[in-house]
Amino acid sequence: MTVILVIEDEPQVRRNIQEILELSGFAVYVASSGAQGLRCAFEILPDLIISDIVMPELDGYGVFQALQAEESTARIPFIFLTAKASRQDWRTAMNMGVDDYLIKPFTPQELLDAIETRLRRTDHLTRPYKTQLAETAAHLCYVSCHDSLTQLLNNQGLQQVFGLWQIQGKAMPNLMHPASDRPSTVLSSFATGYLLLLQIQNWPSLESLLGQTLSQEILQQVAAQIQGYTHAPLASNDRACNLYRSLDSSVLDPANPLPPFAQLDTPPVASLGQGRFAILRAGQLPVAAVTEFVEGLIDRLQRPLYCGEDAEHEVVLRPIVGLSQWPMDSQTLDGLLSCGEVALAQCQPPNPRQYCFYDPQDRRSGLRALRLTTQLHHALNQSQLQVYYQPQIDLNSGQCIGAEALVRWQLPEVGFISPAEFIPLAEETGLIVDLGRWILREACRSAQAWSAHCSAPIAPKVSVNLSPRQFYASNLIQDIEAALTETNLAPQRLVLEVTESLVFVDPMVALETMATLRDLGLKIAIDDFGIGYSSLSVLQQFPFKILKIDQSFVRGLMENTTTQAITQFIIQMAQKLQLQLVAEGVETQAELVYLQEHGCGVVQGYYFSPPLPLAEFQRQFLPGGGDEAGNGLG
Repeated sequence: MTVILVIEDEPQVRRNIQEILELSGFAVYVASSGAQGLRCAFEILPDLIISDIVMPELDGYGVFQALQAEESTARIPFIFLTAKASRQDWRTAMNMGVDDYLIKPFTPQELLDAIETRLRRTDHLTRPYKTQLAETAAHLCYVSCHDSLTQLLNNQGLQQVFGLWQIQGKAMPNLMHPASDRPSTVLSSFATGYLLLLQIQNWPSLESLLGQTLSQEILQQVAAQIQGYTHAPLASNDRACNLYRSLDSSVLDPANPLPPFAQLDTPPVASLGQGRFAILRAGQLPVAAVTEFVEGLIDRLQRPLYCGEDAEHEVVLRPIVGLSQWPMDSQTLDGLLSCGEVALAQCQPPNPRQYCFYDPQDRRSGLRALRLTTQLHHALNQSQLQVYYQPQIDLNSGQCIGAEALVRWQLPEVGFISPAEFIPLAEETGLIVDLGRWILREACRSAQAWSAHCSAPIAPKVSVNLSPRQFYASNLIQDIEAALTETNLAPQRLVLEVTESLVFVDPMVALETMATLRDLGLKIAIDDFGIGYSSLSVLQQFPFKILKIDQSFVRGLMENTTTQAITQFIIQMAQKLQLQLVAEGVETQAELVYLQEHGCGVVQGYYFSPPLPLAEFQRQFLPGGGDEAGNGLG
């Protein structure tokens, strides 16, 4: 075996060279300094030496001159590596008798070519080394274009295979340019190719639970399942079989030949990492055929998989697929992948679909969401956000006994952005924690000010919604205590609203957090009751004091006897559990009368008022508040 000594003081460069040479079948010794390299050369007498020039203490020139002075090492082929590219540097090395001179950065092939040239001068190495180089080149080509875990194509390999599609399109214009009367719907009747971007949903969480070894085993099984499915006999109208074979080799660039694996008769499959795969499927296929193909693939991947030494772990995956069409959606692989990402986003919860075709409208919506997310980061510091208050009316006294704090966002030159649009974005990005903290502080400040300006014996309470992210944040209790301390608001006047679904994210943590909040003197309301899990155990186990009837029941109250029965049941249950009731979404006199007759004492809705800016809320609903109080607090 040919022995090569590498003398290089830069660790990363040294490792890269060592890896290339070892993959090529050489025995490699490395040294991190000139002095160390000189000692190693005298000891092992390598077949070739590769040395950097610029090194501390003893540079490459010194190493070469020392070796030349000894008969045993004087004839060893020597290649200099350097970042110096001047003619004078090159001439100095050549005058000393160095065999070759490589300028950084260089490619693996340039390095191998230089080695081949030097070793060719040694007659006893010429013939076997040429074979070795060819095998190495083929191996390097395979390694550079395949995923080491699954042995599927990687992104680079996929790019090369996609090049075949582009060449085929140039040779067959009718495939590249479909009929101009494309249907007005998203999908064309036929496409000349599809890219399927497949994602194992929640893969990061699954990987964390299983650990590296088991998750890699699952990925290998998924890769095998995809290959087994896509490598089945293709339909007669699928042109993948002859897409590769029909290419005239003369159109390929001889300087960059496509690797042998590109000549496949089946759809290429690539592993893109993080539980994501891509499949290229060529041919003028009707949408129905592609849909059938995708549904069959999803069905196969949803079958249980087993991992571990004795297959003791059973795993059921949920794959989702985003599809893009070539060349209609994009004529580049990166463009198709981007379109596939947009389509994948439409398969995320709460959307139950497991595959979607790319729709340009989804990209526009995604771009708007991205812009709003960016602008929302700045909104808190630019006075674009306001807290509005919707009154809660006691039907017995007719007085406002509380108000729900609701955030509103007015974007300059755009107007008000619906909370239904920006709240989910804030939740998704985590900004909801900062936003919720700000709302909490503002609501507490307003409620405390009401005490000073309200002539009623008891000033209204303020209700603040807690999102799941905010509720489960580690600093929730500290944020609430800080808001109460900063504003001097009595805890009894702050109501925290949570949804049923929030409780079930982590019931044990939720119970512990709510117990702490209760001990602080706060009241907790269960919001939107009736539309979530509606588990009676929630009301029994958790320290709720207020139950809010969801507005969806109130709106259909007068037209639907089933809704009336459910509402009556909720009211009676709350009364037996001694929970205060608040009905949301009251808009008509008939709804108000019905709720009052059946024992609901507090209501909230547009019948009395929409959410109002602070000053307007004070003017209309605080006894003695008036414009003066509004001006003082606004």
